[in-house]
Amino acid sequence: MAVRAEEQAVKLSQQQQNWPAAARAWRLAADRFSLLNDMGGEATALHNLAQAERELGQATEAHKNLEEAAMLNEKTGRTGEWWRNQVALLQTESQFSQTELLKARFERLSALPPPTDRSSRAMFLNELAMWQQSQGDSVKAEKTFAEAEQIFTATKDSLGLAAISANRAELYDEQKNYAAAIASWKAALAQFQALHDPTGITRALAGLGGALLAANQELANAEDLLRRAVRNYRLLQKPKQAEATLELLVRCLNSEGKAKEAESVR
Repeated sequence: MAVRAEEQAVKLSQQQQNWPAAARAWRLAADRFSLLNDMGGEATALHNLAQAERELGQATEAHKNLEEAAMLNEKTGRTGEWWRNQVALLQTESQFSQTELLKARFERLSALPPPTDRSSRAMFLNELAMWQQSQGDSVKAEKTFAEAEQIFTATKDSLGLAAISANRAELYDEQKNYAAAIASWKAALAQFQALHDPTGITRALAGLGGALLAANQELANAEDLLRRAVRNYRLLQKPKQAEATLELLVRCLNSEGKAKEAESVR
């Protein structure tokens, strides 16, 4: 029964992205693994439950379940899984702008020996680079992105490499290095498309359109990219991202001299 609940939860998460149903299924799986005293299975279910809760915007619940998963993995000596919990906690604290928690966690984790699992190490470095970027240290961020990229390349982690391309593109955007940003967004779009990753594709469409707009280049192409990104964010039920991308689309239309159209898309 525990395994069946887990299989159903995986299907709802990965194939259907039905997050409310996925959250219920992962909770059921966690409870059933708990009844079996299978702490590893329970920790995995709690981790995935938290990921579904993040998609639903449930910050408190996601944080609580990731902390519980980390405690179970620490008890059972599952160090690699514990580090994955920590990376997910960093992502959660970043997603919900919990700056003080995020800073404290980076300080604690940076004082520990690095994870022996290369995948966990690369994911941590990717999060660290984004934190360094948010603190205005672009030189450190670029160096850390490069270190993470080396590991993702060695482990043939295509999704990790796509994420690095997108994150690096955002760094170039901030530096107003639009030529580099456009090239990096194009690379990210191609990588996410090869992986059939809807969220990554939509992020890259929005990023590429925004970079072209900022550079005042290929505005018709930027408009098309931004229109598709807005539609996709709505399909993905990500209203905040859809609204932010819509604002870029309005700016793009105004730059093209399409003021009436800009008003109609709001």
